[in-house]
Amino acid sequence: MKKALYFFIFILFSFPLSAQSIEFYTFTDLVALKSLLPSQIYGTVGFGASLNEDIAIEIPFSFLFDQTGGKEAYLDTSIQLLIYPWNNGPYISLSLIKLVTFVGNYLPEENFHYLNDMSIGYRWNFFKQFSLSPQITLRDPTQIYKETYEYIHGFVPSFSKINFSLNVHITIANISID
Repeated sequence: MKKALYFFIFILFSFPLSAQSIEFYTFTDLVALKSLLPSQIYGTVGFGASLNEDIAIEIPFSFLFDQTGGKEAYLDTSIQLLIYPWNNGPYISLSLIKLVTFVGNYLPEENFHYLNDMSIGYRWNFFKQFSLSPQITLRDPTQIYKETYEYIHGFVPSFSKINFSLNVHITIANISID
């Protein structure tokens, strides 16, 4: 865990050193609209920074209130590294660190969990300030945290191995560095 934290601090401070432009943005998941069912409420919001349209760091915050298995709810947050091999368009996302925690009145014995995930997606830019990004996420692709995944899935049945999202990005600021 300490190695991951040190790596994140290194990336954070060395991130803007070779940048020609930095874009700051916020995003939300439109697939969360399907969660307006009374048994499950889901949502994701987050913010990110992109360098030269080659690489980005995102910090999403997700929540899930699932009443199909009980009255458990969880929050998860992570630090995602997005790599755009062809400057824009398709990307690969890797979680540098991911924390899942249960919240609410019904807490299991083990409250905090660490996972990893990997995503592939495509980002379309519309106008100057908006973009749309469909993404497929595979949770715990290496199966290192198999017991943790099964533990969380046991309390929250809708916590699935594969997740589809449709993120809408809104650019907050675009800074050119010369």
